[in-house]
Amino acid sequence: MRPRVDCESCRGHARRIHRVRRVSDEASRRIEELEIRVAFQDELLATLSGQVAALDRELRALREQLARARESLESLRDAQGHDAGSEPPPPHY
Repeated sequence: MRPRVDCESCRGHARRIHRVRRVSDEASRRIEELEIRVAFQDELLATLSGQVAALDRELRALREQLARARESLESLRDAQGHDAGSEPPPPHY
């Protein structure tokens, strides 16, 4: 059993130590919370990055498909001898 010290400065030291421990515990809790948030954000960023990459691949494929469809349409027009510039405008103009 420790001897009890009734010195005012010793009680002040004890209060400061207790306060430092409380601040330290609070800081540790806040740091842990921030680490959890960062981990969640890292995971979310990786997921979103994967989704953006997949959408980019899909967009490239759709652009290529559209270019091929345009080429096909132009080929069909050329094969029919169709020139849109030589046609008169529709009656509603």
